[in-house]
Amino acid sequence: MTQEKPWRQVGSAELASLRAVADPVERALAASRVLEALKAQTEVFYAERIKAVAELRAGGMSYETIGSRLRINRQRAAQLYRDAVARGLVRTGDRLDRARPRS
Repeated sequence: MTQEKPWRQVGSAELASLRAVADPVERALAASRVLEALKAQTEVFYAERIKAVAELRAGGMSYETIGSRLRINRQRAAQLYRDAVARGLVRTGDRLDRARPRS
């Protein structure tokens, strides 16, 4: 099953609108507004991603397995989990709030 790449459609309407603005100053200002909105949306998506990683970790999944399933490096999976801990999405003191030593 091939998954569609959603980022190819994100912003296409905004881009078409931007290209229609003749004045370069107005076009640049409009682009800045779109970028700010995307930045805020990116933060929301990132928060959801680290929550999901925290759920996988809480379910007992290793960083190696999380990395494999998410197609990211094991160290990146660990970093995402640490970000979840830092944001208070994982209770500190839980046995899973620390990286397990590799065997």
